[in-house]
Amino acid sequence: LDVSDWTVSDAIAVRHTFPAGTMIDDQCAIVIFPGGTPVGQFGGVQVQVASTGQLGLNNGGDSVIVRDAGGLIITQMSYGSATNGNGLNLDPEVVGTSYVLHSNVPGATGNFSPGTLVTGAQFSGCAAIGTDTDMDGIPDVDDNCPMNANPQQEDCDLDGIGDACDSDPDLDGNGIQDNCDVMAPAGLVMNEIRIDQPGADNDEYVELRGLPGTSLQGLTIISIGDPTTTPDGNGGAIDSINSLSVSSGSPMVIPADGIFLIAESTFTLAGDVDAITTFDFENGDTTTYLLVTNFTGSLDQDVDLDDDGIIDANPPWGEVVDGISLIDCEVEPCGNLSYAASLGLPVLGPDIITVGKSQVSVLPAHAYRCSNIDEWRTGTFDPFDAMTADTPAALNPECIAVTPCPWDCAPDNGDGTYGNGSVNIDDLLGVINDFGATDSPCDNAPDNGDGTFGNGSINIDDLLGVINNFGPCGSIKH
Repeated sequence: LDVSDWTVSDAIAVRHTFPAGTMIDDQCAIVIFPGGTPVGQFGGVQVQVASTGQLGLNNGGDSVIVRDAGGLIITQMSYGSATNGNGLNLDPEVVGTSYVLHSNVPGATGNFSPGTLVTGAQFSGCAAIGTDTDMDGIPDVDDNCPMNANPQQEDCDLDGIGDACDSDPDLDGNGIQDNCDVMAPAGLVMNEIRIDQPGADNDEYVELRGLPGTSLQGLTIISIGDPTTTPDGNGGAIDSINSLSVSSGSPMVIPADGIFLIAESTFTLAGDVDAITTFDFENGDTTTYLLVTNFTGSLDQDVDLDDDGIIDANPPWGEVVDGISLIDCEVEPCGNLSYAASLGLPVLGPDIITVGKSQVSVLPAHAYRCSNIDEWRTGTFDPFDAMTADTPAALNPECIAVTPCPWDCAPDNGDGTYGNGSVNIDDLLGVINDFGATDSPCDNAPDNGDGTFGNGSINIDDLLGVINNFGPCGSIKH
């Protein structure tokens, strides 16, 4: 079947156009992935990556529509939200007229089976799959290490020989070939991150900023929080890993505008995405996000075994390039430990939201580095909010410096020091107790509209200054 220039759409837009010359063998199939570099045999079917870089299929329900080159609908289906992690499959296979959960089809061996029948068997019209000696899902003819299982085909030096069987020396014994060891690139920083939003987290992303042409080979974005299996309340476990290395072709580099955007295939915000991945960031507890070199660790690996808030010696990476901790309370520790401060990196949070008549501290959903000063700010929970500061793949907003924070003025928690990075009940009591005083550190608000700070007396302006800026210094109140 010639499907040249046919399209696959969701309910909103065309997501994939089949290239000219695309032919599907009789009784075989074709699989379209949203992005990345699909690795595997997939039953010997053709594999393509969505021409738009995403399929846009929503977890809460959507449609899949196939049209021919003239725009005529050839087939379509719609689904709801209750799929329980399953794919949807015709039942009976191939000839059925209705879709059911994949695991409910007789003979199914899992929740999905891209490129094969639900049993894992090939479609009858597909060419036989070649020998796979190491049983890693890659036929020997395509495997860069045919005798060593390496399903991801990692090849850090891009020499065509997989890392699993490459004989290049590793004199420092760090698990990385010496010719793949990388140093932290000069000027490269994490610039913006979104980890949460209302509903499905379709728009999680990380933005890097650096010198144009900077290679990202050998770099990895990790997060440190709760184990993915059994949260322990302390954190310290690597709970997401996103490598920026490629296993073939040219390395990813910072583009000419100096901004590199990494997002999920479901990304709907404005901005050109430079790399597609799956983040699966934790939403509910303090988490540290790091950009590191020469990563050799694994998911759920504990890098703070004694739970002292300091990364253990000899962590499974080389250098920390940059990072940030997002926290969900005003005074740490607050559940999970954070690690940025011990690494000389910023800590941001909590965000302050209004629930009913109360203000609640939560984990920031969005954070960005100011474009004019080296400080971070908290953005809005909803990236589509009218006050959103999301600028993926574009210059971040400018900020007004918030250090010192004039309303963070009273001795905090009885320790006699001034300022703890948050305008809280101590500062409110400081203004109330010093009301009318002429020598109080809380005489800081612009008085009577003249734009000056302090008029020699604590008055209603100072009280309103504390109330209106209650919460972490520099956070956006909403």
